[in-house]
Amino acid sequence: MTSLIIKKLITPFILPPGIFILFFFAFALFYFFRKRFKPAFVSLFICLVIWVCSIHPTAEMLARGLEKDYSIPKNPKADVIILLGGGVMEDVPDITGTGTPATEMYARLVAAVRLHRMIGAPIIISGGRVFNNDPEAVVIKRFLVDLGVPSSKIYTEEESNDTLENALNTKIIMMKHGFKKPLILTTAIHMRRAELSFKKAGVSAQPYPIGFTTMPQRQYSWYHFLPQAHNMHNIAMAMHEYIGCWFYKIVY
Repeated sequence: MTSLIIKKLITPFILPPGIFILFFFAFALFYFFRKRFKPAFVSLFICLVIWVCSIHPTAEMLARGLEKDYSIPKNPKADVIILLGGGVMEDVPDITGTGTPATEMYARLVAAVRLHRMIGAPIIISGGRVFNNDPEAVVIKRFLVDLGVPSSKIYTEEESNDTLENALNTKIIMMKHGFKKPLILTTAIHMRRAELSFKKAGVSAQPYPIGFTTMPQRQYSWYHFLPQAHNMHNIAMAMHEYIGCWFYKIVY
């Protein structure tokens, strides 16, 4: 048990961003002992900023503001599931073709399959082309079919480049096929911007958030305060969503 704790303490400071925290802390000590206090305090400030931006409480605090108003519906009712794209790795090899979902997209994809089996509604995948590769919706459809969703139950929207375009272009498909009760499926941290976009497009839809990154009344332990790269990633995701929401409210 002791060796495990030591391993948990040492590893975060060998890998980024922890190793950078050590570097700047060492610089701060170096300048301090040379009585060069200005560069010492600058180095210490950078050290603290990296640490604060790489620990779990900071990441959860930012994400909570986006996720706290949402929960997973117990008895979802919809005539179509709108699966919003979350990115793909375009050129990587896969079992049945080329391209795979990005890490954040897997939670949405699996939830879409489970929800389809639960309520039987067809799925609209909304996700456009990145550069000259296949549109995201095409890659995701291949995975849905591989996981057992009938191809006839999947519609693809392949032109969108952002969440507002997801809403506007999906609305066209809904009108074409007569869907009246859509359900938006996306990660919880993205749901506020998604719901805002669909409201601006004039579409009333039930939110179905998945992939929550926060939990109510979490009790933090010492290891939550160790620097981890994935916390910086989650902070960047949360900031991206806040900026996106503000941008949509101001511009649209």
